[in-house]
Amino acid sequence: EKRLFTVKTENMSVRVYGTKFNIKSYQDESNIEVTLAEGSVGIALDNRSEIIEMTPKEQVVFNKTNRKIEKRVVIVDQYTAWREGKYYFRNASLEDIVKQLERNFSMHIVIDSEKLKKTNFTGDFVRGENLEQMLRVMSIDKRIYYQIEDNIIHIREYQ
Repeated sequence: EKRLFTVKTENMSVRVYGTKFNIKSYQDESNIEVTLAEGSVGIALDNRSEIIEMTPKEQVVFNKTNRKIEKRVVIVDQYTAWREGKYYFRNASLEDIVKQLERNFSMHIVIDSEKLKKTNFTGDFVRGENLEQMLRVMSIDKRIYYQIEDNIIHIREYQ
């Protein structure tokens, strides 16, 4: 609390007032997400004078394309548990899941079908599964299968 600081992303500044929070901001994604677990933060968007104050269990999502802001109440663990090797996917596209898994496991994953990229999955991985264990579980319903070739994981439609 005595050492305030600011985290700057491409389109926003997050003023931190002593807290636990998560910021998800990647150039290849259209949204920036700020999720607050404890304490408080204030968000200032580029070219806007207003400050958005957040309280615990809130998330602010900024869409970089249409410049719209959404503030909502969330289950914080679903957005911060990745730090402990836990993953919660709620109707998430395979494309979004793969982006997160690539970042967290430092692996290159290729989805070999445009249709599969938009296929949604829901699931929890809370026991510290490794990447291959997670893919094995995701392929149980036979919508996908995966192959590892030359340190690249290929995800394909099940045939």
